[in-house]
Amino acid sequence: MYRYFSGIVAVFVATGAIAAQTAPTHTAPPMNPGDPLPGPFRSYIVTDERVDAKSPRNRTNKLHCLVCESDLNPTAAVFLRTVPTDPNGPAAKLLKRLDALVNDRKSVRFGAFAIFLTLNADYPLDESRDEKAKVVKDFSAQIKVPNVPFGLAAGKADAAVAYGIQDDHDITVILYTRAKVVKRWAFTAEKPPSDADVDAILAAAKELAK
Repeated sequence: MYRYFSGIVAVFVATGAIAAQTAPTHTAPPMNPGDPLPGPFRSYIVTDERVDAKSPRNRTNKLHCLVCESDLNPTAAVFLRTVPTDPNGPAAKLLKRLDALVNDRKSVRFGAFAIFLTLNADYPLDESRDEKAKVVKDFSAQIKVPNVPFGLAAGKADAAVAYGIQDDHDITVILYTRAKVVKRWAFTAEKPPSDADVDAILAAAKELAK
């Protein structure tokens, strides 16, 4: 799980994705299957229970790129514009099932992470960062997904724009491997993922993580 950065960073350099991150447009179209990832996505890591808290590999309370960490491995990235209030709601169901799949597919290095896009500015500049981090931490404690680290980033971050995460999409799920998109789903607050949607996401993830 922790083959850091070398493979995926090489892909970003080869495709020019890191350079593209420095000057994104104000809007970007959603990514489609086959598209390369547009570059790193750094966030403040609120929770990371995959390794012991004292381990140097534990990134809790640090700025870190979970996309880079995933290297070329199959990964499910979940981006949320709000922190769910229901520990049994659609987002919680999705994250719990991804957590179980990560645990089951360690042999193929399948991974998953969630980034909450609730900051108004980059973490060091957002005066409400501590309160917003606490909300994410409390949600993590409620749903108990130790294999899924939770990050916190700005909703208007350059990376969020580059990844084509639309303002009206409350939950965006990107399934990728070898730095390329395999499938993508987006859901609004008014129409969150149904049980059938969660089943479809997990089926695609299981197929990728064979």
